[in-house]
This record gives sequence, C-alpha cells and structure tokens, in this order.
Amino acid sequence: MIESSEGWRSMSESTMGGRPAGHGGGLHRLRTLARAGGILGCMLGLLSGLTGCSPEPSAPRVSDAQLDRIERDEQDKKRVIVEKDAKWEAADEFDYVRGTVKNNSKRTVKYWKVTAQYIDYNERVFDSDSREDHKTLRPGASRRFEIKHIHTPLAKRARVEVVDVQFTD
Repeated sequence: MIESSEGWRSMSESTMGGRPAGHGGGLHRLRTLARAGGILGCMLGLLSGLTGCSPEPSAPRVSDAQLDRIERDEQDKKRVIVEKDAKWEAADEFDYVRGTVKNNSKRTVKYWKVTAQYIDYNERVFDSDSREDHKTLRPGASRRFEIKHIHTPLAKRARVEVVDVQFTD
C-alpha cells in the first residue's frame, strides 16, 4: 500500500478544518510575532524584573514584503504534489517506489525532493529514502520519479510526499 501527498492532503483537510496537517496558520503567527517583537520583548522584560525597555527590538525585524514572499512560497510549495499514481513494488532484493510529481503552481520549479517513508506493521516509520531533481518543471508539467531502496520484510506500506521545492524566481 502506498499513500501519496495528494491522499494525505485530502485526509488532513477533513480532520484539520480545511488545512493540511502541519499548515495550521504558522505563517500568520510568525507575521504577528514579527510585528509585535518590540512589544513582546518589553513585556517579557517587565515580567522578569528588568526595568528598562529599548525602543528597538533586539532581533532584526522582518518586513511585510519578506513575510509575503515566505507565505507565497509556502502556498506554492503545497501545489507541487505526488500524484495518486504512485506505486510501491518489491522486486528481488530492492523495493521501488515509482510515481509522478506534478507542478500545480503558477511558478516554475527549479528543484524538488520526494521522500518515501517505509512504515512497519506497528504503524511506525522505520526507514526512508529520497529522490531529488534539479530539472525545470514548468507550471502544469509533471515528471516521473523512482526511488530504489533495499528490500526489508518489515515494510507494510510506504508514504510518499514532496518535502522540498525551490522556484526559479
């Protein structure tokens, strides 16, 4: 049995109020904390018994443009997926995970990484392997991948997902 990131997305959305697991508004919290950095530092200083607050926060501030860029990247990264055609096959002394990565974003991908996690009969991840690609993947395009891994009888299933994406712009 194999689960692709597409399958995980729909399962997570049904249990996480429409947000994929791991994407529970962290960027919104980051933006809020970055804006409140000076105030938060002063409040913590007062609570710990310090008497003065400097007008400048000690950590560098993050601009709204930088936060917007980070948020846009994170949203676009979620659109680069492993399609549901992924298959796991045991052959001889190796297991093969084969599938397709599709770029559903409007930006060109210059790098992507897919990871297969091998799960045992106790539902624990006991091993993983990855495949990277540095070839351009234009919007709407897809590319096949294969992950070759030494066979182990412990594996009950594999979970495959895109774990890293970089764009050309």
